[in-house]
Amino acid sequence: MEELIKELEELRNKIDNHSDGFIYKATTWSFGSSQTREFTNFFVAREFINHYNGDNGTVELTTNNKKFAEEMSNHEGISIISVI
Repeated sequence: MEELIKELEELRNKIDNHSDGFIYKATTWSFGSSQTREFTNFFVAREFINHYNGDNGTVELTTNNKKFAEEMSNHEGISIISVI
């Protein structure tokens, strides 16, 4: 089991650090505070954004990936999308 956990951690690290060539910047607004995170691929950015549904905060997304911005435009937790 320990070997599987190690492999899972290594795979997660590869996913988190993979770059698809686009920029993803997500600023969250939740319970009076804000936090900005930057990501290098759409999968990790979407995974982060999916934690916010409007009830527990909102997300301002800035990206140069127009296709991703269009895909996320109907997400209930996103308040602003900027395509740069």
